[in-house]
Amino acid sequence: MAGCSGTTPEPSESPSPTSAAPTSSAPPTPKPATSTSPAENLEPPQMPELATEFSVAGFEAFVEYWFDAHNYALATGDVELMMDVSDDRCVYCLNHELGIKEIYEADGWIDGGDVVPSSFFTNMAELEGGLYQGNFTLKQMKGTVYTAEGDVDESQVFDPDDYDYEMRAYHDGDGWVASKIDLWEQPDD
Repeated sequence: MAGCSGTTPEPSESPSPTSAAPTSSAPPTPKPATSTSPAENLEPPQMPELATEFSVAGFEAFVEYWFDAHNYALATGDVELMMDVSDDRCVYCLNHELGIKEIYEADGWIDGGDVVPSSFFTNMAELEGGLYQGNFTLKQMKGTVYTAEGDVDESQVFDPDDYDYEMRAYHDGDGWVASKIDLWEQPDD
């Protein structure tokens, strides 16, 4: 009956401070590319549910997602998300995949160069081959390609400008797939 004796018994073991609090490991901090180092720990873009819908809004959300995946590839060298939603006959897609891979496989990197689509015109009129076309303005942001030594690669330039583009894509039942991306030329009257 220790409680009646007026003395407090000594505990036999002290709880360890680490066992009392759960440990958590914070995710690594994203670090954008700079002139001295490539990007690190960037979160890949997530395709919104809307971008899988067969609708004008779905097509436009898909175009935005495709370029988000493209920008992620520019920043990280990881072209998988971009190519997962690109047809293997899409020349623009294949050329960008090859160009990005060449830079990163040579231990170079890209700082900036993002492209952002806006001002859409999509009417969902089916074209030959089950394709649908959307026209949009593509805003090119400034970007720089660096070599493994950290030098600027002057042969690859991202000059800021706005361009009129088109994307042709088909819907495979699960979502959109880019088939053609190109500068849009107004038809002659």
